[in-house]
Amino acid sequence: MWLDRAAPYLRSQADPYCLRAGSRPWQWSGDPARVAAALIRSGLRAPHSIERVEIAERTASGRARTLLLSGSGETVRISAGSFHAAVGRELGWNTVPSERYEVRSAGGRLVFQGSGSGHGVGLCQRGADQMGAEGRSYREILAFYYPGTATGATARGFSWQKLGGDSITLFTTERDRDGAVLALGERLLGALVRRTAWPAPAGIEIRVYPTVDAFRNATGEPGWVAAHTDGRRIHLQPAGVLRAHDALERVLRHELIHVLMEAQATPGLPVWFREGLVGYLEHAGASAGAADFPADSALRQTSDATEARRAYAEAVGAVSRLVERYGEDTVLGWVRRGLPPDVTKASTSHPATKSK
Repeated sequence: MWLDRAAPYLRSQADPYCLRAGSRPWQWSGDPARVAAALIRSGLRAPHSIERVEIAERTASGRARTLLLSGSGETVRISAGSFHAAVGRELGWNTVPSERYEVRSAGGRLVFQGSGSGHGVGLCQRGADQMGAEGRSYREILAFYYPGTATGATARGFSWQKLGGDSITLFTTERDRDGAVLALGERLLGALVRRTAWPAPAGIEIRVYPTVDAFRNATGEPGWVAAHTDGRRIHLQPAGVLRAHDALERVLRHELIHVLMEAQATPGLPVWFREGLVGYLEHAGASAGAADFPADSALRQTSDATEARRAYAEAVGAVSRLVERYGEDTVLGWVRRGLPPDVTKASTSHPATKSK
């Protein structure tokens, strides 16, 4: 999604809808040492102590194209897009939301002041909202922001290779590298079916993306979200990335529980119960936590990783308390039948906690 990668394929164009929607100003200040460490961890060259950041070049739309990083007796030239990606991946995607900014040093910190979000090519979210408010269809919105393209399945352009298992089909761009993911998925699925007595639905897919950026672009998820499940299709970040964080088995188990549960779930089950039950089963019976029911909105949002993890932990704790009170078989049965009135009342009357 970054300018230096997207530029050969997408061109910046005049956007009256984005202008009508307005541009939101933002400011972020960062510790120079943390910024330098983020760049180095992403494989980029940077001074170990950044004293000054200058914008050497801008794009036609006024966004930073090239930066000069000075410090430790050297000056390093770096793509603003690479800088943006590295800082976002390591320090949070809400730190430097766009590449339209000014930057200065103040009080031992790097201060970025800018407006808007994104890279200036492709879809403007506020502009798309404005087009929708003016009655435009999603096809018209996509045609405006991506001229010359056709609507269709996401992640086109990859040379997907298909591997079939007993219950799961795996799609990968690297058969030899990712084939083991299929065997792991089949093993985990079998164990989960035995544990929950929920039958495995037909048509389960696992799609392993070749890069984190490809995963993010296809799913719309931030980099700190490891996987995304849509119906019976599981989208995974690269298996190598997940293995490096010792997370592949845990993440795959989590998403397979979602697939099994959603195939059984009655309409209207609250998000906190769905996520909490998945977490309870994922951790083989988590212990009960604090007496808080998280707001569904806190679990749906993807802008604040800390808030999402807090809400998720509260959801798991809430379901664990229900299992202690009613028993696991009863709570699993609510997936098909719906929550009993006393549980629904308790969860809706309990004030949702606020992020600290």
